[in-house]
Parts: sequence; C-alpha cells; structure tokens
Amino acid sequence: MLITKCDKSELGAKIDTLLKSDAAEKLGVAEDAYVSLGFALIDSGVVRGGVTGALTLQGFHIGALALDKDLRQQGHGTKLMKAIEREAIRLGAKVLTVSTQGFQALGFYEKLDYEVFATLDDWPIAGETKYYLKKIVTENDGCQAS
Repeated sequence: MLITKCDKSELGAKIDTLLKSDAAEKLGVAEDAYVSLGFALIDSGVVRGGVTGALTLQGFHIGALALDKDLRQQGHGTKLMKAIEREAIRLGAKVLTVSTQGFQALGFYEKLDYEVFATLDDWPIAGETKYYLKKIVTENDGCQAS
C-alpha cells in the first residue's frame, strides 16, 4: 500500500462514494438518498453568486453561499437561501444546517430562523469564532413564497 498526496477534487468523488456505500449498508438506505444542490444568481449571463448544499438522508447542509460584493444587502442572499431550502424540504429534509464565521453572516442566518447550536472559539484564527446553526423545518416551510 502507498499513501500519496493528491488533489482534493480528484479524491473527493471516491470518498463520497465510499461514505455513501457505507451508510447505505449500515442504515439500510439507498445510495441515492444523497443529493447535491446548487442555485446560481445570474446577471446578463454571468454568475454573480450562488448557494450550494447537500442532502444526507433527512439532513441538509448548506455548504456555501456567496455574492459579488456589490450585490450584498439587496435581498439576493435571502432569495437564494429560500430557493435551496424549498428544494431541500421537497426532497425530504427535516433539519437544515449551516456554519459561518463571526466576521461573516451570523446575523443573516439568524434572521432566516437558524439558531446556533455550537461554537468553536479561536477558529480560523485566535479571537474569531465559528458558529454552527440549525433550522428544524416542516413541509409547510417549503411552500412559502420568496
């Protein structure tokens, strides 16, 4: 056996497959119970932001949300979040999670009814905090218009 350094993007798909297979075996669920989602904000054919996430059984984790700086504070982030939340709920999500840094978007997520359930102090540098948030949802949450 050989251990070698490699590119994350090359290895990521293989690790995902191994983890899905293991969970399918241990939990008795189909490997297609895992779905990756993304919604883009397009302006004149150019991607100006977006949100990505992944459904794992009944949990959905928002992995990334970003907008071009000149588009912030205009409601685009909220619209992107509502879009991905609706789709996650439609696919069966019961709990939504996200993490953010203290210098990023804590207040934004709290306005969207996410609540902090854990923190990690001094991350990514001393004096900063990483926040882990959750939102328990119902099927009715997915029917709200944005």
